[in-house]
Amino acid sequence: VILAFALGLAVTFGPLVVRHLTDPAIAARGLQTRLWEPGTPLPAVALRVLGRYAIHFGPGFLFVRGDADPGNSPADSGMFEWALLPLLLVGLFAALRRVRSQASSAFLVAMVLAYPAGDVVARYDGAHAFRSSPGIAALLLLAALGAVSAWRWLRERNRALAWGTAAVIAGATLVQDARSLTTYFGSWPERPAI
Repeated sequence: VILAFALGLAVTFGPLVVRHLTDPAIAARGLQTRLWEPGTPLPAVALRVLGRYAIHFGPGFLFVRGDADPGNSPADSGMFEWALLPLLLVGLFAALRRVRSQASSAFLVAMVLAYPAGDVVARYDGAHAFRSSPGIAALLLLAALGAVSAWRWLRERNRALAWGTAAVIAGATLVQDARSLTTYFGSWPERPAI
């Protein structure tokens, strides 16, 4: 399976990689949009890339405002609703706890770490929602793992508490959805930036 995947990757992306490494016209676009200026020392480049990487995991991007361009983000929120935060944290704890014993947990942690890779070297005012969007599924899977792990742990201890916690998270999500939809179909389209 791994050999078939590697072969498919080499056949589809191999020519593109060769073209990017050998064609100066394609490389020119990368030089125009990269995060650092020509001649920037490698440690400074690394610091900029790490800073850009960290923004993707911050509450500003994930829960408060999202992309700097309001047209690239949900109305009046970050990329996720606040109700997802506890599920993300529980999922992270569960995945890290099982990272050595389960390949799926190790793979999920690797996916989460790689999620912003599409956006860490490009110039932009903050995190770019579209460039990092291919990896956002990793965060959703992490939240799903958190939901399942929390449910199982709570159910073993107290079924009523498990159902109550699930109801609170579902209720918070629905309230946030209602607020977001009200804004989206109300005042959001009338804003000058939109």
